[in-house]
Amino acid sequence: MPTWLPLVPAVGAVVALAAAAWVLHPRRRTATSWPAALIFVSSAWWCLVAMLEWATGDSAERRALEIVHVPATGTLVFGILWYTVLFVGGRWTRRKALWLAVEPTILLVLTLTSGWQQWLIGPGGARDEPVFWAHVVYCHVALAICVGLLMATSSDAIGQRWPMMVAAAALVVPMALNLTVMVGVARHLRSLPDATPVVLVLTTLVWVWAERGTRGLASRRAITVHQVVEAIGDGIVVLDARGVVIVANSAAVELAGRHGVTGPLLGCSWREVLGDVDLPDTRRGGLVRSGDRVIDLRVTHLGTDGYQTGDVVVLRDVTESEAARHELAEQAVSDALTGLRNRRFYVERGQQLIDQAREEGLSVVAAMVDIDHFKVVNDTFGHPAGDRVLARVAAQVQRRARLRDAQVRFGGEEFLLLMVGETFDGALLRMEDLRRACAGIRVPTRGTEISVTVSIGVCALTEDLDAEGLLHGADVALYRAKDEGRNRVCTI
Repeated sequence: MPTWLPLVPAVGAVVALAAAAWVLHPRRRTATSWPAALIFVSSAWWCLVAMLEWATGDSAERRALEIVHVPATGTLVFGILWYTVLFVGGRWTRRKALWLAVEPTILLVLTLTSGWQQWLIGPGGARDEPVFWAHVVYCHVALAICVGLLMATSSDAIGQRWPMMVAAAALVVPMALNLTVMVGVARHLRSLPDATPVVLVLTTLVWVWAERGTRGLASRRAITVHQVVEAIGDGIVVLDARGVVIVANSAAVELAGRHGVTGPLLGCSWREVLGDVDLPDTRRGGLVRSGDRVIDLRVTHLGTDGYQTGDVVVLRDVTESEAARHELAEQAVSDALTGLRNRRFYVERGQQLIDQAREEGLSVVAAMVDIDHFKVVNDTFGHPAGDRVLARVAAQVQRRARLRDAQVRFGGEEFLLLMVGETFDGALLRMEDLRRACAGIRVPTRGTEISVTVSIGVCALTEDLDAEGLLHGADVALYRAKDEGRNRVCTI
């Protein structure tokens, strides 16, 4: 045997302790620094014990060293589990730590209690005791779980495939080596110092490099597709070909909860998630209503070779934003002073109102109302007084309007009343009543009262008129009323 071979565990211990100090340096400390340091310190402990165990020939000393080395393997596996959870982007909680600390704690109690040490290390050595073998099985199962986590993460980790695969491969090597030694496949290795802790030091160095290295491997923790989906504020639902939910993020679960769907969505049909939304609508996507909520729904079909295999559904509750948008749209076509519609309303929707009335076979009559000599009111009493006059006249217009009528402040002192389903004679009577009511308006200001009159032009919709032609006819009738002396109702 080479004379330098026993020094390998000693070198491994020195490297491990130096690496522990390096990862714990304040400038290099990350979330994985503490589990990495625990692995390094435990490996150094095992390396030193392995070197001393090989060097001594006394059976009692060897048994004592075997007892001392067992807790190191327990803390080592604990550190590897801790590091793996963080490495794959998981969350290390106090509950996980307490559960995984149970086995190392039991080993430490058995080691420190002289009466119980025989359960762990018998007179013939560790390999004769079932408790020791239970510990070995636990360690290898735990390490196998770590390898599985790393491999599973490598399949969906964004930009982290190679770091995960390298980390998994690096952990398999010490597992295979230790298992070979333990089952006696290579009995000649028992005459040499145990190389498992040294290889574990190298494995941890590879992990640190894979996590923090900047060449070839990523320098941050893994970001999985699941994490990305969970981070999206919109609801994400993936359906299979049968319309059954196979993926649903937290936002989708919360959105479904607003519709009375409680519990996990996985395995639910689409109708159970948004039962009152028709499936044909969801296939097209767009804004749909579910109860009193408005859902912006977008569907992307999944498939290969022409066969649809499922759908990705993106859900966003836009009830509040739609209400705000509707309010802004209403404000855009409303007059702030009088509360009536404004000129823009008639320009954008006047033809639509007329076409709808024609489809329903209803008559339409337009009346243009203008306050006589309103400029004199503004010039004499000021614009605030003029605004009060406008508001009073607008109130009278509103009182003569019916449910389907459009009431519009068309200009500075002009109002348009579009009467739907009204006869021409009936419209004339209503406008005459409006004229008399406006003549009775009195607006107090500066110790006096403002009185006004209105001129009204009335025009009925005919087959050859559109919205613009109807408005022109009402304007012509209004000018006739003004030309004939104002304060009257005229027609073409």
